[in-house]
Amino acid sequence: MTPAHALPAAEVAAGAGVDPSVGLAGGEARRRLEGSGPNELAPQARPSIWTSLAATLREPFVILLALAGFGAVALGETRDGLLMLAGLVPIVGADVVTSYRSERALDALRDAAAPRAHVRRDGAVVEIPAAQVVPGDVLVLRAGDVVAADARV
Repeated sequence: MTPAHALPAAEVAAGAGVDPSVGLAGGEARRRLEGSGPNELAPQARPSIWTSLAATLREPFVILLALAGFGAVALGETRDGLLMLAGLVPIVGADVVTSYRSERALDALRDAAAPRAHVRRDGAVVEIPAAQVVPGDVLVLRAGDVVAADARV
């Protein structure tokens, strides 16, 4: 099978069942969206606080301080050992809180920067969320636009 980039544009359009001068009909675009799903990567699950806590506790610096604290207690320097272990609590807590907040900030940035695409639908150029671009859509690219999907240019 010849890849789409090696075929003439008219042949690619015919294979996709679209007239490039008109674009897809609204109903056909909805049907294709239902069939192929949204044009986006599956969202990654955000790690739980417990997962973040476990990752923090496995960091070499935290392990070293914990071993030093337990070692000091074992050698009879109870006060110094307990102070080292108590010092770990704010370090671990700050790391977990920072990790949680950064994940939330990244989610907010992804939502705020959701790309949009200009496509030809029913003969008119319309702006839609890039997630709604479907196979056969005719993308209209303008200077500065981000290509919203795999496309033949």
